[in-house]
Amino acid sequence: EEDENQDEDLPKCLGIGLRVPYLGSESCKRLELENHLQIGYTCKSANTTMIGTLIARAFMTTQEKPSDAFKDPGFALKLLIRCVNPGVLENLEKLKHEFPEMMTAMMHGMDRSVIHTTQGILYNYGTDVLLDHKFDVKVISRNLPIVVWYATDDEDCPPSHGEYLSSGKHFVKCTADTTRVFEG
Repeated sequence: EEDENQDEDLPKCLGIGLRVPYLGSESCKRLELENHLQIGYTCKSANTTMIGTLIARAFMTTQEKPSDAFKDPGFALKLLIRCVNPGVLENLEKLKHEFPEMMTAMMHGMDRSVIHTTQGILYNYGTDVLLDHKFDVKVISRNLPIVVWYATDDEDCPPSHGEYLSSGKHFVKCTADTTRVFEG
């Protein structure tokens, strides 16, 4: 009872909007959902092991200007993209053609994220931060209003994550009116 009273003064979350929602490894295991990409390093191994350092440095080299992946990626960047997200290069071409303004804005935002250093993007993609953070979606209140956007052909974040979150199995206020599914 003492713990419950302790949280009363904390600010409360009134709702959640999730676009391309990742669920961590813990939630994927328990819910029997497909897990997602594995970068191959953790925040610690990027600095303490030979293989972690090599993978991290290769990743950082390709992230100096992230929008290059949307333009004409060089050999090393194409290889990295095909290893991490097979099929995504073809989807990028389709998106550039169908949504040029959106893609231009996204490329600009990606490049802004590494103006000072690529260290932030390096650690954001570490397996321990992106996937193995030990957070379980079940700790979020079931009655929280939620909006979910996901794509059925997403090569990065498995569509099963968006399907689960928008199904009403956990978030009872998530309905067809609060879900946007992008087909193909």
